[in-house]
Amino acid sequence: MFEQIEAKISEEYDVMLQHIQTTVDDVFDHTYATLPQNLVEQKAVAKKYFGDK
Repeated sequence: MFEQIEAKISEEYDVMLQHIQTTVDDVFDHTYATLPQNLVEQKAVAKKYFGDK
């Protein structure tokens, strides 16, 4: 009886951890993908937000 409960909890926990890891990976990938990837883009973004200084 307890073995079945323990196995079920373990399975649910593994699924939950996998979901969290996938979510974290997706957020990281999206954030990284939206960052300016080179110096030209970075300068353009800086100019947009801070103007010519």
